[in-house]
Amino acid sequence: MVKLGLVLTALAAALALPAAQGMTSRPGPSGALEQTILRQMNSGPDGQITRRVDCGRGSRAGAAFTCTLESVTSTRLRANVSFVGGGLRTTWEPLAG
Repeated sequence: MVKLGLVLTALAAALALPAAQGMTSRPGPSGALEQTILRQMNSGPDGQITRRVDCGRGSRAGAAFTCTLESVTSTRLRANVSFVGGGLRTTWEPLAG
């Protein structure tokens, strides 16, 4: 009986791990927003200037996000992004220092 319980516990864990890994990717609005900003920043004449973009909800309601951009030289820049009239409005925060 104990062996059966251990086998069922291991089986449940084995089935839960792939599902948990799928949840770590960021589907939905913030994941699409991150990809859009990353593509927009790296499509200019300077080539790839942004390594990573992480966005989170700026407020619980509405379509406002707070994003942190990391450049290829590891400089971090914060931006407030909102959806206005079918487009993005970005307000850049000043660099510290």
